Amino acid sequence: MADEHDDLPEEVTDNLEPVADEADLTPSGEELSGALGDPEPFEIAADEDDAEELAELSEFADDDDTPREADPDDVVIDDEDQLDAATEEARLAKSSRPVKRTHTQAPVKKATPTRKRDPKTEEEEGGVGPVTFTRQSVGELKKVVWPSGDDVKQYFLVVLIFVLIIMGIVFGLDTLFGWGLLKLLG
Repeated sequence: MADEHDDLPEEVTDNLEPVADEADLTPSGEELSGALGDPEPFEIAADEDDAEELAELSEFADDDDTPREADPDDVVIDDEDQLDAATEEARLAKSSRPVKRTHTQAPVKKATPTRKRDPKTEEEEGGVGPVTFTRQSVGELKKVVWPSGDDVKQYFLVVLIFVLIIMGIVFGLDTLFGWGLLKLLG
């Protein structure tokens, strides 16, 4: 019996009684709690003092003498000037709530209407010359983000595999339909 419980503390093994059933060999919670002893008192770190004070204050949240959240009677104002400045800034601030816009003024009219473009104007004027076209083309090609060599290899492999898969599907369907037509038409 002592060999089976070598890993248990001595205080626990002394309280164990021999039992015929294997399932009853496990010590109960009461037997194990004696081995633990009394818990040591815990200490509060210096940075946890505020949390302890808040915990103490929350116990008396129903009393009117203790400060609690959103209680204007318990607010202590240290700097009146700062309070006045904050109040003024809050008064001048726009609300963050959505505002329903109403059109109180008529839309502003332009002095002259927008000139309509005639699509034939460039062709009638001779269109864009070859020099202008070349400059515009070079300018557009400079804006292009060209892929690196590794990207080109990766894209090539993806396209090659995709094309081979599609070729296999088309070949299989062609063979299937050809066989079906030969059976059907003889």
